[in-house]
Amino acid sequence: NTVIVKLAELNVGKTGLMEREAKALGYEYVTVITAGHDKPHYMEDAKLITIKLIAEVKTHRLLGMQAVGQGEIAKRIDVAAAVLTLGGTVEDITDIDLSYAP
Repeated sequence: NTVIVKLAELNVGKTGLMEREAKALGYEYVTVITAGHDKPHYMEDAKLITIKLIAEVKTHRLLGMQAVGQGEIAKRIDVAAAVLTLGGTVEDITDIDLSYAP
């Protein structure tokens, strides 16, 4: 249930449930949409991306994530897919220590 495609200059990806699926399955959920650069804004090749997270209200369990933008989204989608596989929460995403080299 994880997919990434390139449409012209846009990268589009998702993992887990989309909002309409969470609603149809009867989840009490919350969504958060955030936009920013895929790397530090001062790097000349930084590109904008938008991410939408869907989580269960009571447990904070991640239900799904979508991302779109000209920047790199694959690593973000893969992290969310791993958290989903492990039944993790939104807080688990913020605690993950990932490598980064500009």
